[in-house]
Amino acid sequence: MKALVDHRRTPKPGYFALQASLAPVRVHLRSDRRAFYGGEQAAIETWLLNDTPEDVPRRVAATVYCGEQALQSFEADVSAGAVSPTYAGTLRVKLPEVAERQTVRIEAALLAAGGKEINRERLDVDVFARAAVPGGRIAC
Repeated sequence: MKALVDHRRTPKPGYFALQASLAPVRVHLRSDRRAFYGGEQAAIETWLLNDTPEDVPRRVAATVYCGEQALQSFEADVSAGAVSPTYAGTLRVKLPEVAERQTVRIEAALLAAGGKEINRERLDVDVFARAAVPGGRIAC
């Protein structure tokens, strides 16, 4: 049986995911791909989701990390219309060359006036090393 709480009414992890998804104003990261090769450019869409009855001006700040090292940062001012999703832009992320599989994380924060964080979203993508082709030829 699927449930958000166990028999002792202790919340399961799904409870917290559902709770976060029901925030009235939130930032959302979207990509068609979750796996890339090193050196590729990933296109990550950023959306502002507004379920409130008024227009909401906000700032979206995003940072790309490989391990603990920050690779790139982005910021944009976005005004979300009442009760609607608003496209905030596409992050064009240049992924690092890697020797073995690495996880690169993209974190976006939705900020109110004064810099107070309202919401945070994280998207993990896998980056793989490009395989060396013997003799430099591609076999078919």
